Amino acid sequence: MKFNRKKILIDSDPIKIYLLWIVILLTVTYLGFLLFPKSEYSSDNFFENFVNWDSRYYISIAQSGYLKPTHYAFFPGYPLAIKIITFITRDFWLSAILISVVSTFLASLFLYKLIILDFSKEIAKRTLFYLLFFPTSFYFLMGYSEGLFLLLSILTIYYFRKNKFFWATLFAILTSLTRFIGLILIFSIFIEILWHKRFNKKNIILLLSPLGFLLYCLYLYTQTGQPLYFIEAQTEWSRQIGLPWMPFWEALNNIFQSGFTQKYYYVIFDLVFAVFGLGMAIRSFRFLPPIYSFYALGSVLVPILTTNLSSTSRLLLPIFPISILLALIKSQTFKIPYLIISLILTLLFSALFLNWYWVA
Repeated sequence: MKFNRKKILIDSDPIKIYLLWIVILLTVTYLGFLLFPKSEYSSDNFFENFVNWDSRYYISIAQSGYLKPTHYAFFPGYPLAIKIITFITRDFWLSAILISVVSTFLASLFLYKLIILDFSKEIAKRTLFYLLFFPTSFYFLMGYSEGLFLLLSILTIYYFRKNKFFWATLFAILTSLTRFIGLILIFSIFIEILWHKRFNKKNIILLLSPLGFLLYCLYLYTQTGQPLYFIEAQTEWSRQIGLPWMPFWEALNNIFQSGFTQKYYYVIFDLVFAVFGLGMAIRSFRFLPPIYSFYALGSVLVPILTTNLSSTSRLLLPIFPISILLALIKSQTFKIPYLIISLILTLLFSALFLNWYWVA
């Protein structure tokens, strides 16, 4: 029996892009950490600052469970992963960072494989560049769920596209257990099925995809009597369901308040990213397969249909169809300025974040 080496070889392009990204990002974030004035909460240890803001809540949940009602806003997929990996590392902080770094690496490999199902290798490479050099891509190295969610969402669509429905369902369950946006991904898959074909004996298992979300709702019901309590918990973080124009009005109102630069400097970024994300999601229906377009639009609309645009720049990060769309743009006059601006914003955002200033 001959051993086919071609079947096991991994294309080196995504690995090279990932390594380039992580070297550049660590350099940029370290320079920002050194040069930017530190807040009162900042640690003098560079790597200790990789776990701050929401990271502390994820780790607290991993260590002790949901101790406060406000914690229910955080879905359990990432804390569960931290807890499991900690059996090996014996360190919750290290586990959180390790999950993010490894998840982003694997996501890069599978995103490349996913893109070449529809586009050229050149488009796949450019997609990785735009994803990994997005202004908030440093969250892929931090104790946040972005890296894990990106990996699970890509694996879900990849195995769905390959007609391996058991694996697609398994990863969809984990995706919906990790973030609410996982439901948007699942609905996008259902739309794709109904768009081109119907449920049949082979893909009917996909109806189990929301199981992760449903299990969390069941847990919330046993703890609070409200299966959707995570929505109420969001109100403690100044986010609740509202009319679509409300967050834009709130952002503009904050911008024109006195003391804007000290208190609300991040609002202008949230507003710009919200407009950018919405525009790209709408544009995707012209250039991308329906499954990507519905996923992108639904993911962008979720934060917009609340009372503020907080964290929009971070929430856009794992919506990889936006990166595909950017990769399809041929204009050189767009590419170079975009990458320069992204690098500058990455320096600014990472410096703020690592010194415990709010970014997203």
